[in-house]
Amino acid sequence: MPSRRQREGGPIRGVMEAESRARRQVWIISGPTSMTILVVWGVIIFAIGFFDGRQMREVSETTSVPAVAPVSNSGRVTVAPAASPTNAISAARVTIRLLKFSPDKIEVKSGERVEWANADLTPHTATAQGMFNSGAINAGASWSHTFNQPGTFPYVCTFHPEMKGIVVVH
Repeated sequence: MPSRRQREGGPIRGVMEAESRARRQVWIISGPTSMTILVVWGVIIFAIGFFDGRQMREVSETTSVPAVAPVSNSGRVTVAPAASPTNAISAARVTIRLLKFSPDKIEVKSGERVEWANADLTPHTATAQGMFNSGAINAGASWSHTFNQPGTFPYVCTFHPEMKGIVVVH
């Protein structure tokens, strides 16, 4: 049986004994050094996310969104042709970006068209119960609807119910 002095860490007799003792010990790094490393990595990850988000916003603002045929549950759907100078004035535009409709409230005159352009990374919908339903608007696509009757039409994205908007028709 080893003596008390040997059990409590008396002098080390050789390299093999030191190596054996080191293998049995668990090293836990704590204190200001590890906290500093944690904070530095947190700042790096935040900066990467921040600048990547800004990069995506700038890319989506500079690219045009092509029109595609929508999937619809309503007979009152109008497919938006590709944007041109002649029809750009007659259509109000709602951009879908970062899980938000922008603007979230839009006002148009009766007979005008509203176009929803998806500049987000995931599909979205523009759905007003009983009035219109865009179906899935894929990333990079758009969908439009012509409003022929006055009223206030609240709508949501059925995939993301927290996304809400309103179309006011005069």
